[in-house]
Amino acid sequence: MAAFFGAHFSGTLYRFCDQAIKTKFFTIAGVPLLPQGSYYQTGTGKDIPMLLSEKSVWAAYSRITMPVIGMCLLMANNIYCLLLFAAIMVNALINWFSYFYVSEPDKAARQLLQTAFGYNMLPELLPRHVQVKLHNELCSLFKHTYGNTAKWEDMVKKGQLDEATRPILYALARYARIFNNEFRYDELFNKVAKYHQPIPMQ
Repeated sequence: MAAFFGAHFSGTLYRFCDQAIKTKFFTIAGVPLLPQGSYYQTGTGKDIPMLLSEKSVWAAYSRITMPVIGMCLLMANNIYCLLLFAAIMVNALINWFSYFYVSEPDKAARQLLQTAFGYNMLPELLPRHVQVKLHNELCSLFKHTYGNTAKWEDMVKKGQLDEATRPILYALARYARIFNNEFRYDELFNKVAKYHQPIPMQ
């Protein structure tokens, strides 16, 4: 009976390298019913609580709860119920597709973030308080690595970009662009984002 009722994660969004946004639900027989809270699962066991993600809740309902309801509707043997069931299943397929799909630019960006400080979720997809928390960790890592007087903006302006420095400079520039509306931060971000390692002369 305890296994019939429980709390389980569902509504996975933006999955990449074992990191994703998920919502914990009260479930019956594994079917998500009541959302209890959303989390950024970092893949290290340190799940970060978030505000309830409406997109994650909708994904869980679309992928599991609504198809279960749709199966019950089929028992009505009614043309309108059949049409509703078809619409539910199309919606479910679309939402399941989003579970697996990550665009190539997003993969590249998230790989850089992962290399920089272990958290690969695009900051634009996170609520403000999580952005601030992760940005603080990123800044602490930068100062620990390059010294308290180092400024990432100066490193980018001076062209101190290589395969070793690019990940953390990319992460700092991406977060800075969120917190600041100044055009110069867009320029700094674009400079890091467009960097390519020079090809050695033959």
